[in-house]
Amino acid sequence: PKVDVNSVLDVFTVALEHEQRVSESIRNLYRAADDDIDSKPLVQWFVGEQVEEEATISEIIGRVKLVDGDGAGLLRLDAELAGRPTRSTEA
Repeated sequence: PKVDVNSVLDVFTVALEHEQRVSESIRNLYRAADDDIDSKPLVQWFVGEQVEEEATISEIIGRVKLVDGDGAGLLRLDAELAGRPTRSTEA
């Protein structure tokens, strides 16, 4: 989808909204798998991952707001985010 953003805060706000929609879709899968013992653990893993994704983006939004458009602060935040270890989705 085409996204209109004008600031770093806009980017992360749109990302959080997307993650929240993904979370709701996964919750709907979890509800549908309520009686399926075999599917429930897999869907539960996705629920946990989504909780983590939303928390991460919410934390970044808080830090972007704290920086309040300061160029040096944004560069430092960018460097910190770039230095985070990548996670593998393989079990």
